[in-house]
Parts: sequence; structure tokens; C-alpha cells
Amino acid sequence: MKVYNASTISNCIKKASQLAVLNSKSFSNVLIFAEDKITLSLELEICSLSGGGFMNIDVCTFKRYISSKNGGLSCLSKESSVMAVRKLILENQSIFSCFKNSLLKPNLPILLYELISQLKSAKISPLDLNKVIENDSLNLSSSLLYKIKDILLIYSKYEDYLTQNSLIDNNDYLLYCEGN
Repeated sequence: MKVYNASTISNCIKKASQLAVLNSKSFSNVLIFAEDKITLSLELEICSLSGGGFMNIDVCTFKRYISSKNGGLSCLSKESSVMAVRKLILENQSIFSCFKNSLLKPNLPILLYELISQLKSAKISPLDLNKVIENDSLNLSSSLLYKIKDILLIYSKYEDYLTQNSLIDNNDYLLYCEGN
């Protein structure tokens, strides 16, 4: 594998475009992954270098590529996931046990999403949290038990939200790609 250095974005676009056009003559399909903000610039430069058109060069973001390969399943950004958690908090605030007093804190959705991310990274599912409540509730303080119940509520509602809307989040993104 060769590594090319570019001191500016425009130099990077020029070099990547040159390499894509050069390789398009040797390969049936050339795929370029780029940040969303420079994909159009890359396509325009490739058009310019190839004489106005290209058929076997594809420029896309990694997210767009994965989405096209998995039937249009979309991936939520961290910001979108936090907004979904915020919505779920507002919809379920009347049944919270522990977090009723925290509803006015603006960082609650962020903190809950980060906790969900950590739980997912540790491969702890809502079912696992439910087992803790069922099996260990006598060993837990009431405040910890209520907190776990509220976390379980939002975590399971969040997972349901993803499933119902055919979405994945950043935590499942590479795992999903790996499985398909």
C-alpha cells in the first residue's frame, strides 16, 4: 500500500482524483471514500481529469456506502441519537422513578446516551439490565434499583426506536457492517 501526503485539502483532492482516473483504466471499479464535505469537489475534479465523465469511479462517504449495501438502513449520528434519547425522556417522564428530579438538567439526554453507548460497548443489553433487576433487586439499594429501572426504560425504548425506524447508531455501525 502506498501512502500519499497532501499539505492541503485541494492538493488531496487533486492527487486522489489523479489516482482514481489512472486506476480506472486498470480496474473495473474504483471506489473513493471521502468526507461528505469534499465528495462533490472530488467528483468535479475527476470529471475534469477524465474529460467530462466517468462510469467506473464511485465517490462516497463510508456511511453512504454501507447504507447502499444494506438496503438503505440508516445510521444515526451521535447528535441524532442524543435527540432521540431526549424525545424518549420527554415521552416517558411521567413513569420515571429516579430521574424525575433530573428532567430539568439539559445534559441528561447526553449522559444517558453516553451510558447506553458504554453499555452497548460492554455488550450489556436491556435484557441483561432486566435480569439484574429481577435477580439482584434485594441486594441493591432502592436508589440504585430505581436508577437501573429508569436506565432500562430509556435503553429499551431507544433500541425499539432504532428497530421500528430501521436505524442503527454509531455503536452498532461497524458491528452491523461486519455481520453483512
